[in-house]
Amino acid sequence: MHDNTPGPLTAHEFDAMMRELDDAQDWMLDQLKQRRVAQEQLHVPSETDQ
Repeated sequence: MHDNTPGPLTAHEFDAMMRELDDAQDWMLDQLKQRRVAQEQLHVPSETDQ
């Protein structure tokens, strides 16, 4: 029977993984910002919204 459990990450692999996670987080935050801006542009309050 073969064990497919990965071994511990090397320092290089760990650093690469953390950079990828940072890039992914930046991308997600940018997507949320773009969505919020788009929603704000769709809903421009008018005088009848009160």
